Amino acid sequence: MSGSEPAPLNEFDSSLELRSRAMAWVIGTLVVALVFLVWILPRFGIRLLPGNLPSWAPLGMLLLLWVLEVRVLALLRRGAKAAARPGLELLVSVTEVTAVSGVLALAAGYVEPPVVVLFSPGAWLYFPLIGVATLTLRPMIVATTGILSAVQYALLAWWLVPRSIPGSDLPQVFFSPGLHIDKAIVLLATTAVGAAVCWDLRRRMKRVVRAARERQHIIDLFGQQTAPEVVDALLDSGGEVVPERREVGILFLDIRGFTGEAERTPPEEVVARLDAFFERVIPKVTENGGIVHQLLGDGLMAIFGAPVAHEDDARRALRTAIEIADLLENSVAAGQLRPTEVVMGVHFGEVVAGPVGSRDHKEYKVTGDAVNVAARLETLAKERGATILSSRRAVEAAGYGVEAFEDLGCVTIRGRAAELGLVKVR
Repeated sequence: MSGSEPAPLNEFDSSLELRSRAMAWVIGTLVVALVFLVWILPRFGIRLLPGNLPSWAPLGMLLLLWVLEVRVLALLRRGAKAAARPGLELLVSVTEVTAVSGVLALAAGYVEPPVVVLFSPGAWLYFPLIGVATLTLRPMIVATTGILSAVQYALLAWWLVPRSIPGSDLPQVFFSPGLHIDKAIVLLATTAVGAAVCWDLRRRMKRVVRAARERQHIIDLFGQQTAPEVVDALLDSGGEVVPERREVGILFLDIRGFTGEAERTPPEEVVARLDAFFERVIPKVTENGGIVHQLLGDGLMAIFGAPVAHEDDARRALRTAIEIADLLENSVAAGQLRPTEVVMGVHFGEVVAGPVGSRDHKEYKVTGDAVNVAARLETLAKERGATILSSRRAVEAAGYGVEAFEDLGCVTIRGRAAELGLVKVR
């Protein structure tokens, strides 16, 4: 697998939409609140805004911002180019900060002393803007929003403080440049924290996505039936899989007489029966650390020892066969499964295991004489009326004595010169 950085996450792009949606709601709420303050409360003799402040100025600016947010949100939902999205959000962030500063500068011309606007609720809007910018998960946008907020606030203070005459009704601290410098520093500190949080979240999300992609690559290669322990072991080893020689346990399984029965059964019923069958059988393979190499119509081929080897792979293969036979017998007796007889062949031997295929499509395959022997054992099991037929080598490699089962002697199988010892397990 490649160790390159994963492509930008879809979650990052959706976070841009989340930010624009949040700002559209916030600005829309402010517009409604401003209308309430300007046109509703004064009818009851309540005035919260300076009487000479033109209401159209902040209202018009808020409406323009709302239109901008809605427009950007529409572009994002229509699939704006990924490269253009950060630029759009950067433009919106600069516009929002400048709009807040513009409203404060405008309001300063209608209040006395002008520095009072720096203590109004509007002056605290810089902080929510920085907070909302963190929803983009882009440190650059957070940094731009925060630094621009601090600079514009400092410029407003530099412009308004000298033009404000200290009055007896206001504390002298209102006219202290140091207070506004401190506020600008707090804005910068908030920006640093927000940018650091975004950077850390992006780093963590990339790590999670990279791990998910590696896991999905392994599942695509080995199949969805791969045991979680196998996937974890491959991830711990870096996920690299190359063709190599291995000794593995091989299990072939087939339902006895299923082909003839399927010819007389509706296809939907056949599929339902196979689903019920594999629903019970496959977990036994994965529980014993094997992988389902192939589903073969009404049967399967499972391997134990590749891609992750264990000291007892032969024993795992035999144990799986025995457990499957017991499980099916119990399921049929309990009425959970239609009468089902299976035949299984088990062998242990050397194979070449690894990815096979083109650059665009690869599958994990095991090839070698051992595979052919295991397949032939399944066929011999049908012929000899056995449920589980194993090679003598598999039984010995599993640590069982041949005398624990029924020794059927040696046979010569087609395409193989050496004799093969047979053991009837069930």
